[in-house]
Amino acid sequence: MLELIVELPGAPEGCAILMERVARLACEAEGIAEADACARLMDDVAIRAINARARGIDRATDVLSFPMIRFPSGTARENARLIAREIDPETGRAYLGDIAISLTRARAQAREYGHSLARELGYLTAHAMLHLLGYDHEREGNRHAMREMEEIILARADVARGLSGNE
Repeated sequence: MLELIVELPGAPEGCAILMERVARLACEAEGIAEADACARLMDDVAIRAINARARGIDRATDVLSFPMIRFPSGTARENARLIAREIDPETGRAYLGDIAISLTRARAQAREYGHSLARELGYLTAHAMLHLLGYDHEREGNRHAMREMEEIILARADVARGLSGNE
């Protein structure tokens, strides 16, 4: 489901399992049983370079999403036929896209918001997966729907708000 590539040392133990679970739950929430995505954990220098190259924004950010499937409207749930056409016959899965997460930024945000790194990585994974599944937060109504779905996914993943350790 989610291939995790760590491009720097010091990734917390169990983060791959957590991120995989969150990715799977995001897909399930949209009615998708079989899909793939790739997530890379990196530092601020690496994500800044990607952000500059892909978006023309020369600064680090917490998370970037690169969807492989463009939904004409709505989310994956409303575009089941489109996803069915994207299924790789060899794997039986649709490739949703790529995610880049700054572990440096995730650690800082976890401290800033007063919750665990697990919560922050879970949130960033949910947020990114929802972008791959057709959600956006450009308009207020869309922002509310996306935030609501993020919280549903995190609750199902049992990643609670609040302090629960440094990692």
